[in-house]
Amino acid sequence: MEPLLLLIMIIIGNLSLYWFFIGQRKLQKQLHPEEEHAGKNSDYRSS
Repeated sequence: MEPLLLLIMIIIGNLSLYWFFIGQRKLQKQLHPEEEHAGKNSDYRSS
């Protein structure tokens, strides 16, 4: 396998993983918006 082809496959793989995790986060925010607010409040208290 050519190094350039391997590099392209690695980049595409990383991008697909990145978009997958972003999609999961957006779904969790839509399903549990109150948990996100609770997390922000606790962050303010700890700082």
